Amino acid sequence: MAAGGKNRRFLIWLAIGTALLALATAALLTFLLNQRQLIAESRSLQTDSITALTHQAEREFMRYRQTLDAAVNSRKPPDDEALTLRHDIFLSRV
Repeated sequence: MAAGGKNRRFLIWLAIGTALLALATAALLTFLLNQRQLIAESRSLQTDSITALTHQAEREFMRYRQTLDAAVNSRKPPDDEALTLRHDIFLSRV
């Protein structure tokens, strides 16, 4: 009889632990879905905003200018691929 009582207690604790893990997983899934929705909304707002587009163009211009300045003032020959990449990215933002 003692073995049956221990087995029953083990099964009860196992059921409680499983239920707690299921609740924690459900809470994390809810949080993940909420965050995914907020990120999607944020992205749609950024692409609609003229300020965000202007900021991206300005940031890419500054990166291009810094790469060009480093190429001009460097003692080693300029990296044509890096300059072309920065120029193409800048033009894509304009």
